Amino acid sequence: MRRRPLSITLVVALAACRAQTPQTSEEAPSEAAPTEATGDATGDATANATGDASKAPPTEPGNAAPPNAAAATADDPSEGANAAAKLEFDRDTITQKEHWGALKLAMTEAEVLATFGEPAKRGREVYEAAEGLSSSTWSYPDQGLELRLYRDPEAPKEPAQVGSYTVRAPSKLRSSLGIAIGSSAAEVRERYGSLQDEDGATSAEQFVAGSIYGGVFFYFTDGKVASVFVGAE
Repeated sequence: MRRRPLSITLVVALAACRAQTPQTSEEAPSEAAPTEATGDATGDATANATGDASKAPPTEPGNAAPPNAAAATADDPSEGANAAAKLEFDRDTITQKEHWGALKLAMTEAEVLATFGEPAKRGREVYEAAEGLSSSTWSYPDQGLELRLYRDPEAPKEPAQVGSYTVRAPSKLRSSLGIAIGSSAAEVRERYGSLQDEDGATSAEQFVAGSIYGGVFFYFTDGKVASVFVGAE
């Protein structure tokens, strides 16, 4: 199935949605500083609450999720069936709300560079007459990411934005609802089942949440997630 870029209307709508929900990285829990057994109890409590943050483990690039995703990215499978409802996902808005770690549609090129660094390869920017947009592919093979960025040639001062992306191994990123590369097809259907497409695109080899015109496409190998595409096919 040929992948089709998002329209400029959708890109603008996604950018507006993103502006309402700025991305922030959650701080890793800090390790409490040791205190003497004979110290003041109040001092002990303060020390435990304000331990040395520098001892927190490093975060993998792009793995910090937007703040409203914490409840849905837990590893507890029992949360899966209600996860989509908790985040108020539906077929029409899933591409606006879905994220993999910090990666989501409508990120600007500057935000991509700040989060994932310089890509191993930047494809040549090509004008697509049917859409009226220019696009280029950014590849991060070591992070298992491939991003398609779109730019409006009639607005040269506006930054290019992510219009679609693919996630595959060795990526360790998790989706809004806690799915990762290697998760089972059963987990995907449990967590995204209420969002299954109504176009008949879902099969044993793939699951489409949303629509072929804008959704999350899970591709399975041996019953597990091998790759994911977010955007419009």
